[in-house]
Amino acid sequence: MPPHRAWALMGRQNPAHIVGLKKHPGRLTAVLTTRADGGKLPILFIIRGKPGGRLEKTEIPTFPPGHFYIVQENAWMDDVGWKFYVERLLKYEFKKKKQQQRSHTIHQKRDTVCRMQDVGVEEVARELLCARDTVHGWWQKADKLLRFTGHATSKTMRSRDRKKMFPDVTAIVTFMKDKRCDEMALTTRSIMEYMWQLGD
Repeated sequence: MPPHRAWALMGRQNPAHIVGLKKHPGRLTAVLTTRADGGKLPILFIIRGKPGGRLEKTEIPTFPPGHFYIVQENAWMDDVGWKFYVERLLKYEFKKKKQQQRSHTIHQKRDTVCRMQDVGVEEVARELLCARDTVHGWWQKADKLLRFTGHATSKTMRSRDRKKMFPDVTAIVTFMKDKRCDEMALTTRSIMEYMWQLGD
């Protein structure tokens, strides 16, 4: 966005009349932001100059710490400024939620491995909000993931003939229906006792 107000040096009314300066040569934009709770964010200064030039390399490191500084040709808050603002400034102001342990299906892991071939491990890890080592582990097991013949929603590639937790689900359902028909209280304890009897 273009500037709405230009400030002159002390004692001057128009910055264009400063000796030896062109119109708006020393222009900068200061982005001041306040959170809804009243907290103030660091100031983002957008300074007019050549990106990667002498100003950025030698002078900006001497500026006061605690704020953010970028150099642009026009010193306006354009898409480059907003991108910098969101990536560098705002991400530190949001409280990080605890990462929950998530499990991904074989189908998701396969899609991720295919995507890694296009954009790489780092980018995919950032997109999934997942640890880089986890995604890299999937990359190392890419052959196994792509050859896996089990169900696509499975969480692991372990054998399908693992021990069943519930020996006879239909028997448990029948037991529950019988209890309800007899108008007896159906409790978790009675269901668990019946399951232990089936297991023996």
